[in-house]
Amino acid sequence: MPGEEGKADPKGAASSNPVIVPINISCGPRSNQTKPAAPPANPVGKEEFSRGTTPIHEFPGTFKGERVRYRVSSVTGHVFSIDFTGPFRSWDCDPDTLFGAGTVKESANGKQRMEAHLKSVCRGCSDLVLMLDNDREGHNICFEVLDTVCPSLGWSQTDRRIHRALFSAVTPQAIQDAMSHLTVPDKDASDAVEARQEIDLKIGVAWTRFLTRYFQGKYANLDTHLVSYGPCQTPTLGFCVKRHDDIQSFKPRPFWTVRLGVPFPASGSVSDPKSIAAARQNSHSRFTATHKSMKRGEADAIKAALESSSRVVVESVSMQDATLQRPLGLNTVDMLKQASAKLCLSPQETMHLAERLYLSGYLSYPRTESTAYPGDYNLRGMVETLSPVFPTSAQTVLNGPLRPRPGKDVGDHPPIIPVRVCTQALAGEGWSLYSLVAKNFLASLATDCKLKKTSVTLSAGGTEFCASGSIVVDPGFASITDAIPSTNRLPAMRKGEVTEAVDVGMTEGQTQPPGHLSESDLLTKMETHAIGTDSSMATHVGNIISRNFVRLDPQSRRLRPTPLGVILIHGYQAIDRDLVAPTLRSTIEAQINRVATGELTRSQLVSETLSHFHQRFRRFVGSVSLMDALFEVSFDPIASAGRVFSRCGDCHRYMRFIGHKPQRLHCATCDRTHSLPQGGKTSVVAP
Repeated sequence: MPGEEGKADPKGAASSNPVIVPINISCGPRSNQTKPAAPPANPVGKEEFSRGTTPIHEFPGTFKGERVRYRVSSVTGHVFSIDFTGPFRSWDCDPDTLFGAGTVKESANGKQRMEAHLKSVCRGCSDLVLMLDNDREGHNICFEVLDTVCPSLGWSQTDRRIHRALFSAVTPQAIQDAMSHLTVPDKDASDAVEARQEIDLKIGVAWTRFLTRYFQGKYANLDTHLVSYGPCQTPTLGFCVKRHDDIQSFKPRPFWTVRLGVPFPASGSVSDPKSIAAARQNSHSRFTATHKSMKRGEADAIKAALESSSRVVVESVSMQDATLQRPLGLNTVDMLKQASAKLCLSPQETMHLAERLYLSGYLSYPRTESTAYPGDYNLRGMVETLSPVFPTSAQTVLNGPLRPRPGKDVGDHPPIIPVRVCTQALAGEGWSLYSLVAKNFLASLATDCKLKKTSVTLSAGGTEFCASGSIVVDPGFASITDAIPSTNRLPAMRKGEVTEAVDVGMTEGQTQPPGHLSESDLLTKMETHAIGTDSSMATHVGNIISRNFVRLDPQSRRLRPTPLGVILIHGYQAIDRDLVAPTLRSTIEAQINRVATGELTRSQLVSETLSHFHQRFRRFVGSVSLMDALFEVSFDPIASAGRVFSRCGDCHRYMRFIGHKPQRLHCATCDRTHSLPQGGKTSVVAP
């Protein structure tokens, strides 16, 4: 069912870490990474390499104090995907029945023959050590591997010969520690993933099929393939439409700013007559204080008072230290946000480049929620390694305390960092992303940026005017990220000091609406409301663009909803506002978390959630005319569109050819629409 919302992504968060089986072993780094990230347990002797669906490495070593032979291979992501059982795959079945439909697991990529590969690799093994990603997707892939190999091994999935290695850093020491503290696969975490897959599949496909069938053939210039619902996609689009609605409903208000020019002496005080005289002649020898008024008459009166009396009194001077904190370790969402804002890369482009750099051995694993560096990281060593490529920045860090901020460790993977030196020639188009990651890493180990801020209140003509300034005392990390704040210096002043106004002016302005959401803004909202995961957020953002729900400005990276995107969200809201609200998805995610911790069973969550959405679906179906009313305003009825073409085979009246995608023939008499092959030429062969 291509294009249906809710279908599980067979790649998912692709596994990229070894799954090891002592004495004949299986699964790990992606297939185009030819060696394990680190030796699993003191291997000795010659390594043997062979090719299968993914590369296979064999070498001698030790396991639990015994000499063994390791066999190491890998998977390329999820082994299975979820789909409906046979009868429910057909678009002819009633979408209402999908909430209770059966599901089945199928090979995620049949051409790879991954299942046969895993069985072959594990044949005859004494133990199986699973080293998939240390997150829920990784736990789920563990059980997909077990579903594949346990029957042929004659083992149950709770067999004591099955082990799980957990680690948060791909370093030799971390791998050795993981092999020394083996645990068992986490069934609860795996169940949480499968619960989400089933919920998203059934909800998304039910709504999408119903809407596609309902609107198919009703409007000429509407591509019904785009009328869809997704539990993550729709709230994501909802954020964009909400901001668009705020902009459309914004009512600008006029305001007036009265400007007061005051001496800014190169030396001496603001009250010095020479300073005042110099400021009258040279605009560079003055600074400006302002007063904002929402009333024109009030602003005119203030300006007139200043023109009749030039006396200015310093009412207060406030100076305070300020700090801009150095960044935390870089997680996936922050990498996507920075790449969009600084490099004009889409989230999907960023993930593609990050994956390539990771597989080439330049970056650490790029899918992580953690911002805290592991305690055993050799941070100084990595800084020294980067020194040839970033000499000035590296030296700035090495001259400091090398102390990162406390971040959060969610137990998946460490923050994204460079793991070896890369140059622009080696990385190609990925250099800009590598440089961004490297600079964030260095900046996170530098000192904070120190500022000195000054605020001044002046009194003139019975009105208070304000001015503020700041200077950079120590740029710290900002010198690495090229984000040193601009300096706006104010002259030295004392409370009670008297000077003169050397310039008076007034300008009119209007309050401005907020801008459309940028990709970075949208990712922030998605992260805040738990819409998607670090593995799927880029896909959700890409989907609302590719499906023409929003248009992306390539320069500003802002997302402007299309008429179709706006109507879709308004249509959902007209029937059931909760379908768009992020809280509905957040609630599901909270329940999924309970499954992951064992507080709730997978079957309980799936049953309760689908029952709840089934009721919403039936109410939606009964009120879909409210959505249709919005479509009628923006799209052309199919009966009045297109051109006369050929006769209908039933009523023999002329049908009309609709050239808009998808191309169709419509008979107004029979009220029937006929699909046509897409992309070709059409002509009448017989009347």
